[in-house]
Amino acid sequence: MLSLAQTRGEVTVVSDQWGYPTYCPDLADGLLRMAGAACEPGFGGSGTYHLAGDDEIDRAGMARRIFAESGALGGAASVRGVPTSDYPTPAKRPSNARLGSQKAIETFGLRMPDWSPGLRECVRKLVAEHSARSGPGPDRKPG
Repeated sequence: MLSLAQTRGEVTVVSDQWGYPTYCPDLADGLLRMAGAACEPGFGGSGTYHLAGDDEIDRAGMARRIFAESGALGGAASVRGVPTSDYPTPAKRPSNARLGSQKAIETFGLRMPDWSPGLRECVRKLVAEHSARSGPGPDRKPG
């Protein structure tokens, strides 16, 4: 999304595919906590667990949030939401990619934190990395 914002004033993103965003460092922490608990003597909670945030958003909404964060750092575009049928791709994607974490909450007492602070941190880092790779522009002095 951030690369597209550098070259386009508007991006088209599907608005009918939903998920629960999860910041990867939060997910890694949660998985390590689950693994530690699963290694405890007497643990009997075998099975499949999903671990994800619980604040749903569609892909176009996520793009808008990314651009809201990056706008303050110098790169944003507007988002035009479209249905999946207007944006065909080779890979079929489900309209509902929300993974319920209730079993992980009940078994491990885990609830993923709000992903918004992670989004801010991720966008900040990506913008900084892009700036570092790009180097000083013609109107900027090295510093």
